[in-house]
Amino acid sequence: MRNYNVGIVGFGAIGTLIAYALNKSGLTPYIILRNVLEVKRIMVHGRKLKLPNDEEVKINFKAITYNDVPKVKHFDVIFICTKAYDFSNALNDLLTKLRDFNLIITCQNGLGTYEYAQERVSAYKVAALVINHGVHKISNNVYKYVGGGESYLGQKEGIKNELVHHVAKLLNTLNITIVNDIEPYRWQKLLINAGINPVTTILKERNEVIIKNEYAKKLALKAISEGELIAREIGITLPKDPKLELIRVAMATKDNYSSMYQDLILKGRTEIDFINGALVRISKKLNINAPVNESLYLAVKALEFQVRSDRLNKQ
Repeated sequence: MRNYNVGIVGFGAIGTLIAYALNKSGLTPYIILRNVLEVKRIMVHGRKLKLPNDEEVKINFKAITYNDVPKVKHFDVIFICTKAYDFSNALNDLLTKLRDFNLIITCQNGLGTYEYAQERVSAYKVAALVINHGVHKISNNVYKYVGGGESYLGQKEGIKNELVHHVAKLLNTLNITIVNDIEPYRWQKLLINAGINPVTTILKERNEVIIKNEYAKKLALKAISEGELIAREIGITLPKDPKLELIRVAMATKDNYSSMYQDLILKGRTEIDFINGALVRISKKLNINAPVNESLYLAVKALEFQVRSDRLNKQ
């Protein structure tokens, strides 16, 4: 296999999983970090991924800083795996250093990052990865991979960068399907996240609460119903019934805490602005009411505010 130059920005759960998949294809990616201190720290501790069978695999990578990026004369692919709220800064900082590249792949939940990248770069040189795999942090240098299902890679309809096909092969261990138009798949995951993530975060429960608590389920399904109406209004045809997918995903990930709840506890910040918040913003432009999504959005924003206030008070 050709020796592609691949970069990863954001070496958290998804960045670690992508590095693992690239290792399986014989590639050692560049991990692009903020500063020398971060490089030294990660080189000392390394990175491991605990697989579903509990085997621990060492991740092979080359850690560099943003300032080192120009030394890599050409990147074939760069995955940006930061949280959605860090994406614009990460992309802009990266673009000031990049000399040449073929493709940037966004990996965030919700809406906004793929659109922003298309504006800053060009639609042809940006693709989106909708990844349906579960990974969470269990220590400073170890992440747990709990498995997953079919994931999707593609671009806006009518745009075809042939490198997308090569990337799918590089990530073949993650069961990647190339789609002609990535938008319906982004919206499918958006609606499922809009149901599961805020409800589990507000209740501070694992994903199984969506199955076991009839009121939590009804709340999540109402959020999805509003999202379906918005999607139809802008011409999105969803690939599957998102309500059935919500139940399936909640059952398959019943023992997991949602990424939104984990982010709230660890960082005091979530991706709610890019999920339910995005649905609310679009609904207002369309003059469609989305009271459930707006209530979920406000509730999670209130929790963010409370967590940050509590931390400031403890300082």
